[in-house]
Amino acid sequence: MARNGVSDSEVREAIEELQAQGGAVTITSIRDRLGTGSYGTISRILFNWREEQKSVKQPLTPEPPEVVSALMRRLWDEAYGAAEKEHDAEREAFAQQQAQFRRTEKELLDAISALENKAQQLESANSNLSEELARTLDGLKATNLKFDSVRDDLTRTVAARDNLREQLDEALKRAASEEANAASAQKSVAKLESQLDRADQDHKKLCEKMESTRDGLRTANLKLDSLQDDLKRATAAKDKLRQELDEALKRAASETANVAAAQKNASKLEAQLERAQQDRKEFSERMESWIERATKAETKLKGSQK
Repeated sequence: MARNGVSDSEVREAIEELQAQGGAVTITSIRDRLGTGSYGTISRILFNWREEQKSVKQPLTPEPPEVVSALMRRLWDEAYGAAEKEHDAEREAFAQQQAQFRRTEKELLDAISALENKAQQLESANSNLSEELARTLDGLKATNLKFDSVRDDLTRTVAARDNLREQLDEALKRAASEEANAASAQKSVAKLESQLDRADQDHKKLCEKMESTRDGLRTANLKLDSLQDDLKRATAAKDKLRQELDEALKRAASETANVAAAQKNASKLEAQLERAQQDRKEFSERMESWIERATKAETKLKGSQK
């Protein structure tokens, strides 16, 4: 049975709803929300959406305040660089892991699409075989009806021949007992013999017709057996493909769960980086306050010295 299709906009809307609710964005969760859709189609749209999210530009590193001196600028850069280096190894590992996940996800997507195409082809072939089998069964029924009709005709012909033989026997008996009517009896006998010959010929033709019908019946039975074998093989192949598709979907679900875990780890790292940036901002504000107090103290000292 063919699956109901979903549009790109419907899948993206489901993704946005899941994000807004804080749920995991996976192939299974999207399909559960939509209630329909091919796993291959949903996987392809989700893959494209994730690639688009990666292309969004990240905010640039904030510049130090202008009032800070060159020494404070160096301290700022060193502090920011130290915070960046602290997470470089984790970011690189996460980037490699994400790249591997994307490759695996694409391979699973291609495998799922190929399996779905094969399943559709087998379903179409199975449908054609079922239709051919139905037509053959109809032909077989028609042949059986024709065979029954021929058999009934043959039965009636045999009965008519037997009746003619009985009439011939009676005519012969009357001819033997009634010599005066010998000529008439002989004519009757000749007529009956002629009718008997025709009946024999009709019987012979009906026998040949019945034999021909029986041959057609045997041929139809052989074709029916062949179609049933083809249908069994097609059904077995379709079941095997469905098993492969189920296994591929399970692998895809597992990989999606891994990606979700990695994204959660990335969110945690981003939160840590944001806290580090907040700490740097507070450090910068404290440095500005210290510089301002030092400047005031220096100005006050110079004024007192004058």
